[in-house]
Order: sequence, then C-alpha cells, then structure tokens
Amino acid sequence: MSDRLDQIEAILLQVSQQQQINTEAINQLQQSQLALQESIARVDHHLQESVTDLVNMIVQTITDAGVDREAFQAEIRRIWEYLLQQGGNGRG
Repeated sequence: MSDRLDQIEAILLQVSQQQQINTEAINQLQQSQLALQESIARVDHHLQESVTDLVNMIVQTITDAGVDREAFQAEIRRIWEYLLQQGGNGRG
C-alpha cells in the first residue's frame, strides 16, 4: 500500500511540475503574442503614413504636371503667334 501511495505521490509531483512548465510556457507565449501585436500595430501605422505620403506625392505630381502643361501650352501659343506675326514660314 505504501508503494502505491509513493507512486501516486510521484505521479502527482510530475503532473504538478509539468503544469508549472506549461503555465510558464503559456505566459511566455502570451508575452510573445503581445509583443507581436505591438510590432504589427507599429508596422501598420508606418505603412499608413507611407501610403498617405505616397498619395500626397502623387497628387502633388499631378498638380505640378497640370501647371507645367498649362505653362507649356501658353509658351507654344506665344511662339506660334510670334511665328504668325513674322510672316508665316519664317522666310519673309
């Protein structure tokens, strides 16, 4: 009977030790998961900032291109009018 109790106590001790190991592993896993979530949140924030910056840059580029196009068209008109005033084909 004493041997049986010793075996039960040994098994309970092993179960208790394994439970402690499992609890520590779960705690470490939860800490790792929390750190991962924080990292993902930082990456997401930086990605959103980058996309916003990119959109702003594209909008500014389109705006600048429109201004440049208008200036180019005005310059072409000015040259065309100058050429017309010079007598047409430039041989006059």
